[in-house]
Amino acid sequence: MKTKTTILFFYILSLLFSQTSVGSEEIRNIRIENFKENYVGKTIQFLGADGLWSEGVLIDVTSKKLTILMGQDKLNFDHININHVYIMPKKAEVLLASSLALLGGAVSYLTLLVLRDEADYQQKVSFTCLGFVLGGLLGKRTFYKPLKIDISGRVYD
Repeated sequence: MKTKTTILFFYILSLLFSQTSVGSEEIRNIRIENFKENYVGKTIQFLGADGLWSEGVLIDVTSKKLTILMGQDKLNFDHININHVYIMPKKAEVLLASSLALLGGAVSYLTLLVLRDEADYQQKVSFTCLGFVLGGLLGKRTFYKPLKIDISGRVYD
C-alpha cells in the first residue's frame, strides 16, 4: 500500500512541476538573441543558401536577417537556411598559438640539456626545431581555429 501511495505522490508532483517542451522556433529565437548579444562587431563566416561562403563583420541580427559589412557594403542575408556561423580567429589566437610554439622549442631544448651532458650543436638545433614545430601544431589545433556557433533550431541529444 505504501508503494502505491509513493508512486501516486511522485506522479502528481511530476504533473505539477513538469517542464513544458520548447519548440524548435523558440530555440532558434533564443540562439539568435544570444548570437546578437555576444558577437555583433566580430568577423563571421557562413555558408549561404546559394552554397557560397560569405565573410564580413556582423552589424545586426533580426528575427529574419543577418546584416554584415563586406568591405564598404552592408548586405542582408536571410538566415532561415543558415544553420552554423563561424567566428574567425583574431590576433589573440595567433599569439597563443605562436607562444605555444616558442614554449615547445624552449622545453625541448632544456630537455635535451638535462638528458645529455655533452650535446653537440646539431642535436640542439634539431631538438629545438622539432619542439618548435610540434608546439606550433599543438597551438594551431588548440587555439587557432574558427568558433562554430549553431543558430539552428535543432535540439541535439
